[in-house]
Amino acid sequence: MHYSKIKEKKIFKIGFIILILFMIVFTGYSLKYDRKLTFIEKTIKGSIGNVINVLSSPFKYLGERYQIFIKADEIYDEYNKLKKNKEDYTNLDNRLNQLENENEELREMLGIKESILNYEEIGSTVIYRNTDYWMDKLEINVGAKDGVQNDMAVVTSKGLIGYISNAGINTSTVTLLTNHNLINKISVKIEVNEGEYIYGLLSSYDEKSNVYIVDGLSEYSDIPINANVLTTGFTEKFPAGIKVGTVKSVNTDNYDLTKLVLVSPSVNMDDITYINVLKREADNK
Repeated sequence: MHYSKIKEKKIFKIGFIILILFMIVFTGYSLKYDRKLTFIEKTIKGSIGNVINVLSSPFKYLGERYQIFIKADEIYDEYNKLKKNKEDYTNLDNRLNQLENENEELREMLGIKESILNYEEIGSTVIYRNTDYWMDKLEINVGAKDGVQNDMAVVTSKGLIGYISNAGINTSTVTLLTNHNLINKISVKIEVNEGEYIYGLLSSYDEKSNVYIVDGLSEYSDIPINANVLTTGFTEKFPAGIKVGTVKSVNTDNYDLTKLVLVSPSVNMDDITYINVLKREADNK
């Protein structure tokens, strides 16, 4: 009995499938002819169309989602390309700015010759600075083979930074004016009026205030703020007329007896790359 019911269900399913296939074939056949459809044909056509729409809806949805996925993937790839291009352009722009700054500094250094007579410039690059003695010394990539000797003045395009304290064969050590143990005082002059100067000695550097201290003034006339401070050329080490800095303020010592001139350096000692060693022409002969 149970077996008969199962058989009946199978026959019913098969019959239903055959009926659906027949309706589809019949509809397809009837559409081949350009004629008026009967009511039954119209009904069958509409029913089958609805069935087809229902059955095909999931596939349409999946197709649309797949197209959206493909499009999103293409947009993401395009975004990554644009992002990389932007990074490349940014790097190129930064590099260009750096090269322009370096070229400007080199061009300014070439102009030093117009203000320093009887000296040859030996161009060089900083190759090493010890972080523990950052403001004391630095190493450059020229030495005795290039004509460098001890006590030669060292400058940038902005002014004096120090002197050669140890000339090796291929490299040299530069002692900076900001050295904590500056041994020799440097003779300088302060321009109080056009062509009028007061003379003094650069004796030390105050790291906390970032100023040179000038004492031993030749006279105590009024000294204007921002007045230029230059080398005097009284010694062979430093030629005359090299800028050291500008007057920041004028104070007195702890006993209120002596004037002290505080001078802002003309060179940013934290940022030194290209320098010139000044070689006397007499040394070339």
